[in-house]
Formats: sequence, structure tokens, C-alpha cells
Amino acid sequence: ATRSSAQSAAMAAPEGEAPTEGGANGAAAEAPKIIIVLDQATLETARTAKGDYQLLNCDDHMGLMRKHKKDPKDYRPDILHQELMAVLDS
Repeated sequence: ATRSSAQSAAMAAPEGEAPTEGGANGAAAEAPKIIIVLDQATLETARTAKGDYQLLNCDDHMGLMRKHKKDPKDYRPDILHQELMAVLDS
């Protein structure tokens, strides 16, 4: 069985120390992290007949929303998609 370089580095790191990836000074290269808050975003998942989960949207889940007395105009996962695309473009 073959191991990835990350797995090999993890196995070779001394106990209590994090494995490092090759940087200029041998320091671990960390990708910058970002937290995005979509205030008042009504996102909810629903379990489908197939057993998987999907974000509720007004086009595909109208009957389910009416059954649970939810306003379909509030469920807009396309807004989430647009924001994620904008973040990835920046």
C-alpha cells in the first residue's frame, strides 16, 4: 500500500509535534481561513425520498414547504451559491 506525503510526514513527526510541509524555513504552510456569516439566511436541509439531504429551495420543495407551513420565498439557496462564488472569485 502506498502512503501520501502527508501521511508519511505524520508518521515521521516526533510525538507532540505537528508534521510540517516544506516552506522557506521548514515551517508549516497554512492556508488563510475565512468565516462567512450570512445574516438572516434561511437555509434548511430536508431528507429526500432517496435518503439523502438537500437544501430546501422554492422550486423543488414547494409541496414540503406548504405541508410544514413555511414561506417558500424565504428558502433561496441560490443566494448562498452566489455568495460562495463571489468569495471564490476574490
